[in-house]
Amino acid sequence: MEASMGREQDIKAITDLIRPVFHGLYKAAEENLKTRSLSVPQRGMLQCLLEQGAQTVPMLAQRLLVQRQFALRLVNELERLELLEREPNPSHKRSDRFRLSESGARLIAEVLAIEANVSAQALSQRSDEELGAAARVLSELRSYFSAEGSR
Repeated sequence: MEASMGREQDIKAITDLIRPVFHGLYKAAEENLKTRSLSVPQRGMLQCLLEQGAQTVPMLAQRLLVQRQFALRLVNELERLELLEREPNPSHKRSDRFRLSESGARLIAEVLAIEANVSAQALSQRSDEELGAAARVLSELRSYFSAEGSR
């Protein structure tokens, strides 16, 4: 019973900490993006395109866990900023795919490098085992809630 109570407390602690950590990361990202005229959601879409390659708006919405209309708005904004480009979609003539432009790829690489430095500083005292365990726990939560959203 005592081990069970510790587990419940750990699960509660993890879920209670996610929101303030998210807000802290969001605030740090906003600060980093101020001089780049880019919002945090736009930054997320650029990162998704960098990591996943060209995608349609519905694919982006699903990967970013946002509504299609919001994803479309982001795509339109980023296209106006010339940070992404349209390309034909071989599997659907009426639904273009979007990919990073050269300037979009440069910008997101720069932003991610700065963020990686900040994160490395913040977690410099953690062991490789602790970091691996944290990554696995957060990945499990992401998978669970991603599946929940699509039901």
